[in-house]
Amino acid sequence: MIKYLREESILLRTIDDHYAKNIIRVLCPTGVSHHLGLDVHDCELYSTSQQLQPGNIITIEPGLYIPLNNKDVPPMYRDFAARIEDDILVTKQGCEVLSKMCPKEIDDLYRILDDRDKSDIQ
Repeated sequence: MIKYLREESILLRTIDDHYAKNIIRVLCPTGVSHHLGLDVHDCELYSTSQQLQPGNIITIEPGLYIPLNNKDVPPMYRDFAARIEDDILVTKQGCEVLSKMCPKEIDDLYRILDDRDKSDIQ
């Protein structure tokens, strides 16, 4: 992600290992996955070393959050957030993507947002 942001001139500064580790915490502060329970986030107390079992449901939700005060990006990209989430059921055979019918492509999202100003979405 950092390489892409740099190539697209969204991140302005040179990237070293220390900066890369820290900027990920800034741009993706929520992590990329968690268990799902009856009340969405009711499975907070689990170990990351815990092996997934059939019947577990987890999210895969990479996101990008650029705070308004982040001076490492041009002003036009500040105060921006985007996240695409999938919900995954662990099965005995592997997994099932429960959210596979949810729109994720930009054209599909445009259709949903057709009454809004699309110039904000890229």
